Order: sequence, then C-alpha cells, then structure tokens
Amino acid sequence: MGGKHMVVIDTKGIADNYPKYNTMVLVTKQAMVFPDKQQGDRTTTQLYYFSDLKKSVYMDYSNYSKMVQSLNPFIAKLPPIDR
Repeated sequence: MGGKHMVVIDTKGIADNYPKYNTMVLVTKQAMVFPDKQQGDRTTTQLYYFSDLKKSVYMDYSNYSKMVQSLNPFIAKLPPIDR
C-alpha cells in the first residue's frame, strides 16, 4: 500500500491507470481512487465518483493552496516513511 506520492491530482488522468501513478490517492476529473483493504500482499482500492456528490465541488490553485496550508501542521507531525 502506498507509493512515492501521497496525492496526485491529474484532471486528464484515468482512474484505471491508478497503479501507474505510484501514489496513495489519485484524483481525476471524474473520480478519486485510494487504498481500501490490504489482503496479504495485495491491496484493494476504493473508487469514488464525484458525480455521487450532492453538491458540486470546485478546486482551483488558490483553494488547493489553502487546503495544503491548513493540513501542513498535521502532515509535519507524521512520522517519516523509509523505503
């Protein structure tokens, strides 16, 4: 489970290509893919379609920056991951 990156946002990407991104979470224009369960040496993934949301969500660079800044204190406290 995991990957080189924590989150990859590729609005032109395809959820089916999730393994190629080497990331924990892949966000595309239509969906978000993330690890679900680990079974032995295999991890299943969860696919969440944004069309299932009851409200629309808009993310631009400014909103993204604000979100990252608000998460930085929590991310800084995470232990480092050695690979």
